[in-house]
Amino acid sequence: KSDATGTGMLGTLTGTLTGATNVTVERFIPARRAYRFLSPAVTTSTTIRQNWQENGGTAAGLGTHITGTGGATNGFDPTETNNSSLLLFTNGAWVGATSTNVSLTAGNAYCLMVRGDRTTDLTTNTPATSNTVLRATGTLFTGNFSPVLSAAASGYSFVGNPYQAPLDIKTALQSSTDVNKNVVYYWDPTINARGGYITRNLQTSQNIPSSSVNDYVQPGQAFFVVNEPTLTSTPALTFTENHKS
Repeated sequence: KSDATGTGMLGTLTGTLTGATNVTVERFIPARRAYRFLSPAVTTSTTIRQNWQENGGTAAGLGTHITGTGGATNGFDPTETNNSSLLLFTNGAWVGATSTNVSLTAGNAYCLMVRGDRTTDLTTNTPATSNTVLRATGTLFTGNFSPVLSAAASGYSFVGNPYQAPLDIKTALQSSTDVNKNVVYYWDPTINARGGYITRNLQTSQNIPSSSVNDYVQPGQAFFVVNEPTLTSTPALTFTENHKS
């Protein structure tokens, strides 16, 4: 469960979890029309539309509209423009998702314009905002996770927290290879018109610009890491159960 008071979490797993294939995880999002960096903690057998879009339902306080090219044919909520509200970071650039008729994968990173819940009026750019909860049901991720990273010197990688628990990114980065261990980049949806980037210095605990983000990536959250300017090998990063906090 996830609401305005907090989010349910699964602690460090020291054994093996089996049968957790029908787990629903939630991500509460307060009322503000802004971009969010998101990542599910489950891998679904059903589609993004069936999960984050509530299969087209309109229950207050749940899901959100996701728009994109092709409208309803590609699983999106149709609008006059069909502008993309779900973005992927591919080959160093933002690209609009081509469909929501695809599954969610734990640890994959998504940038999503969350307008509010599924009752939001899509015919205006200034609708009333609302709290919402994004839900996804599938196989809960546990164990080690090694995200696919950019292979370029000074290359940026968009990475998701695969766990239903806060991730201690400062500790996790210490064992990385050719990834900058001193900095991560968050998106703070509370600043500017639709949010903005925050540079987090993990050594000084300084945020530029000022923000409440810290060394702990929350469940359901994604972020950026950057490679070293000079590479000695293939950049690599692995999260483990011990990196949960």
